[in-house]
Amino acid sequence: MQKPNLKEAKNRSKQEILVKTNEYIVQENLKKLGLGKKYFVKTYGCQMNEHDTETIKAILEDMSFEETTNMEEADFILLNTCAIRENVHNKVFGLLGHIKSLKEKKPHIIAGICGCMAQEEVVVNQILEKYNWLDIVFGTHNIHNLPNILSRSLEKKRT
Repeated sequence: MQKPNLKEAKNRSKQEILVKTNEYIVQENLKKLGLGKKYFVKTYGCQMNEHDTETIKAILEDMSFEETTNMEEADFILLNTCAIRENVHNKVFGLLGHIKSLKEKKPHIIAGICGCMAQEEVVVNQILEKYNWLDIVFGTHNIHNLPNILSRSLEKKRT
């Protein structure tokens, strides 16, 4: 599982903040990575989470993935999460149980969690302990890097 580097994230506050808006690059060699594959993204939280999901979907479609509203059809499942609302944690961890059973039936599925919850040290530790079958975990500051994160995860599945 790829996980966020919490030590590195803590150091970010000491560095100058560079604002990137809708900036991502899908390298030419990754533009066909999702050809013939479907993705499902479930969003929890605020308008910023909705905005991040739009960016994630644009990235995936630039990588030739096709969206599905049926999680059972998906080759890539991603939960974009919020850290503010307590009931979101419960909903996310509840849905992870369903995703685990899907992965047991279809081992090729890539499953991940992103967003604010994925940046909380307590949550990441819980994921590492109880949900170590997840393939990717990344925070809001790494959305632009999704093509590389997904590529590495798919490469690990092949080996």
